[in-house]
Amino acid sequence: MSSTAVAAPNYNFNIGFESANRELRHGVAFSFEPSRSKPWDELSETLKPKVALLLYLTNSYR
Repeated sequence: MSSTAVAAPNYNFNIGFESANRELRHGVAFSFEPSRSKPWDELSETLKPKVALLLYLTNSYR
């Protein structure tokens, strides 16, 4: 029996209050790692449209 290591993406959330201009700041960052089952070429091809949609939606609500 063989096992395949699959790395889970890391998510970083950044939420804070800017007291100088009294605004709430926020952000999300993703870190994706290729694995043997999903090499970078395949992973990036799958994720590019999804990240582009997320960026579009995020920028639409500013």
